[in-house]
Amino acid sequence: MKNLVGKIFYFMVIFGLLAFIIIIKEWMLLIFSLFCIIYYFRETLSTIVEKIPLSGFAKYFLIGTLTGLLAEYLAICSGSGFFNPNLIKGFILSAGLYGAIPVIWYFLLRKYSFNIISVFSLGGIWGIFVEQDLAILLSFDIFAYLYVFVAYGSIICIPFLLTEKNFNGLVRKEGIKKYVVAFITQFLAYLFGFIWMAIATNITGIEIW
Repeated sequence: MKNLVGKIFYFMVIFGLLAFIIIIKEWMLLIFSLFCIIYYFRETLSTIVEKIPLSGFAKYFLIGTLTGLLAEYLAICSGSGFFNPNLIKGFILSAGLYGAIPVIWYFLLRKYSFNIISVFSLGGIWGIFVEQDLAILLSFDIFAYLYVFVAYGSIICIPFLLTEKNFNGLVRKEGIKKYVVAFITQFLAYLFGFIWMAIATNITGIEIW
């Protein structure tokens, strides 16, 4: 009975969140709703992902990149896309960042032992630092912090939710050091994304919004 009540409460929260997003039209927050749904069905979904005939790296990279591009699409729909308001142009400019994030996290997860909370938190905190080139961090706006935290946390944690079983059998390092390494290493994705964007704008002539 308690289990049933818990399930009902969980889905009431999800539907409440979806209703709130629709009312305020902040579509970017749908990525957090997606995270919540995947979290609930992660056992079934991860089993399906496990059967896909691709390497562990390929699956993590594809899921992570597609999640990032979906987030960019939702940001454009919300009018807050950082790269370009045109969908295709925005995808081209943001592909470097959203492709680099899962690559970095795949190797971090192979070397260090993280759980869902730590991956989500590290991704969310990092997002506050890099979103809009430090503008969010320097805004000192608690609501902006929370918004970015759940958005980036979801983007970075969704591929882990769906592929966590791939890392369970590995001998991985523990300790406080892993949090510092993971947080700092994420900035390599930001650097690569910046370089990619600079090259893409130079080659294609696409302007950053």
